[in-house]
Amino acid sequence: MLNLQEIRQLDQWKNSRCVEVVVDGFHVQIQDFLNFEEVDIYCRMMAVQDIVSLKENFLASSTLSSFDIQTDADFNESEQLHASFGLPSLPVDQGVFQKKWFFRIPNNENVLSVNLTMADQLIFRPLFLNRVSMSVPILSGRSLR
Repeated sequence: MLNLQEIRQLDQWKNSRCVEVVVDGFHVQIQDFLNFEEVDIYCRMMAVQDIVSLKENFLASSTLSSFDIQTDADFNESEQLHASFGLPSLPVDQGVFQKKWFFRIPNNENVLSVNLTMADQLIFRPLFLNRVSMSVPILSGRSLR
């Protein structure tokens, strides 16, 4: 199994702001990518615990601006995600499978948008609060568990 340990020690890794990684032979550890501003990860699967950890780190980060995770395997942990995040802020459309949560970023005028698409892609983005409809519930940043 490949380990990012050696790559993480390189100055190029430490000083980069953006990274795109296609991983097939090792488990992705979210903490390896938290120093970047923009992250795109294509991987086989992602554990719910890692997704929750990413959300919590994103809420506390002053550097993260976008984080996309595309998984090959079907994301079958929706119930676990709901247990941690709560029900989606926006209702799921009949024709389009997309779940969206909005979380208040502490001491900030932004909210964190987390989008789970039909293609099993997770998209994390900060948004200005005024870009979110007033009728949409904004969740607290704390996990429900």
